[in-house]
Order: sequence, then C-alpha cells, then structure tokens
Amino acid sequence: MILALIGTAALSASITAFVQQRRARRGVIVTGTVVDVSTSPGGRVGDAHRTTYHAPIVEYTDAAGATHRVASRLSASTRPDVGASRQVAYRPDDPSRAVLVERGSERAAKWAFLVVGLAALAGAVVAAVR
Repeated sequence: MILALIGTAALSASITAFVQQRRARRGVIVTGTVVDVSTSPGGRVGDAHRTTYHAPIVEYTDAAGATHRVASRLSASTRPDVGASRQVAYRPDDPSRAVLVERGSERAAKWAFLVVGLAALAGAVVAAVR
C-alpha cells in the first residue's frame, strides 16, 4: 500500500513537470525576477532532520506591458535568491497562465520522479500478487 502511494505521488509530480514544460515550449519566453519565496516544511513532524522546501515566486511582464506573478510548482531544499533572474513561459492568449522554464537540476528531478514512481508501482503490484 505504501509503495503504491509513493509511486502515485512520484508519477503525479513527474507528469506535472512534463506537462508544464510542454506548455513552456509552446509559449512566449521572457525573463522574470524572483520577488519572493514560498516556504514549506518537509518530512515528519518532530523529525530532527526535517527539511524546509523553497519555491521561487517570479514576477514577469508580458508583451502588453502587464505584470504577472507565477510560483514554481517544484520546490527544493536550496532557497532561491530574491532578485535572481528566471525564464518564464506564458501563453500569448492568456499571459496570466505561465510556468517557469526548467533548469538542468529540475530536468533531472523530473526523470528521477518518473523512474521512482514506476519502480514503486511495480513493487506494489508484485507485493499484491504474492
């Protein structure tokens, strides 16, 4: 049961990342600025080694001059620098719908989640059959 939950969560994260980057390839790409950071706790409550996860909130300007903000759906233990530049892709017909363009480490994470998700689900199926 736990393997199935882990597999489902990992596959969900991977699919979300793949869909976002597919949208990014079809969008207008502009450079935005990290203006804030969303922070959330990870791990179990009471865990001495509990990690805090951070996701950048990026402000960008569309072709019409309107300013928008987009929060990354991926978070990491490394806190992004406020003021740093990030590439943003938005739909020309709806500039308020945007995604952050992935970087190298995010690309690797997307594939890692896919592999872990598939392996965990395969393990859950094998365990259920036994």
